[in-house]
Amino acid sequence: MLTFLAYFLIFAAVAPLVLLGLAVLADALGFKAGMRMLDSVIALLVLQGAVGGLVNLVGGAAVAALGIWGLSRMEGWPGMLGAAALVPFGAWRSWRGLQLLRAVWAELRGG
Repeated sequence: MLTFLAYFLIFAAVAPLVLLGLAVLADALGFKAGMRMLDSVIALLVLQGAVGGLVNLVGGAAVAALGIWGLSRMEGWPGMLGAAALVPFGAWRSWRGLQLLRAVWAELRGG
């Protein structure tokens, strides 16, 4: 299952760029399918945004939780300072993921 998830994340990250390159190549060679492929590129970019938003939301929550756990377990100020730095970074990353998911949702509803 973990391997499938890793392949899916790689696909979601790379597929829009590969398909865009193929669309540009097809258009340069004079194929009519080049411009129609751009619709698929847009759909894959929306998928990429949704996956990226979800990964950032969950990953940010995990980083913040790790920081909170570290604050309760660390001894000494260097360890506590490092753990304390994880909490706002994780919260910021979760916030950015949520904003990305909102933008994707607005794109799906509006168009």
